[in-house]
Amino acid sequence: EKLKDEYGQAITLHQLGMIAEERREFDEAEEWYRKSLAIEEKLKDEYGQAITLHQLGIIAEERREFDEAERLYLMAEAIFETYRDEHYLSIVRRSLERLRSNRA
Repeated sequence: EKLKDEYGQAITLHQLGMIAEERREFDEAEEWYRKSLAIEEKLKDEYGQAITLHQLGIIAEERREFDEAERLYLMAEAIFETYRDEHYLSIVRRSLERLRSNRA
């Protein structure tokens, strides 16, 4: 913040969300991810947004908020399709498959 490095802030906030998620502290993780997403949106960093949206989808899925999880995954998928990132597309699509099987 002192250096006004918003891109670095977004990455750091995202990583703090990952730590909280690993600890299964989902409310805290969501808070970090939302702060990261706000900066990514401000910077128009679509790629960063997609990564964060996917993590928010995981949080929603863990909470069994399946409609919200699917919405977030689909948003991430659309961005990764734009960038033709097969690696992240496969990750998001696996998340969608898992979500759909958990709903059944």
